[in-house]
Amino acid sequence: MKGRNPFQLDARRGEREDQQMVGGYLPAYLADYLRLASLNRRNTIQQTLRAIISEWIFRYGKTEEQIAEELAQRAAAEWKRRTKSRKGTKKEMDKYALEIRGALKRRKIADHHIQLIIDRLKAVVNS
Repeated sequence: MKGRNPFQLDARRGEREDQQMVGGYLPAYLADYLRLASLNRRNTIQQTLRAIISEWIFRYGKTEEQIAEELAQRAAAEWKRRTKSRKGTKKEMDKYALEIRGALKRRKIADHHIQLIIDRLKAVVNS
């Protein structure tokens, strides 16, 4: 009689709809632990990471609006540094907003988040 694989995953195939690949390097000890923990949970590494990240966001994370506000504040500080004590023109601000948009695009930030940051930036600068 053929035995059942004791390490069979409970993973559901075809869960990739509306998902994006995000990757990075981890220290070897974390990668080893992640593989071991995933096998113990009968999950894929992807499912385990999703659960870990969701829990972390729930406990310690900031809202998208809070993060956008912090990033807008950072961009506004750079705007103020560039314009020194004078108030920049609308044309200069539009050029700076395009520069910020390009920098965020290169970091693969979603379009709706980029717009949120730019809107907050303009509100901070104009206040």
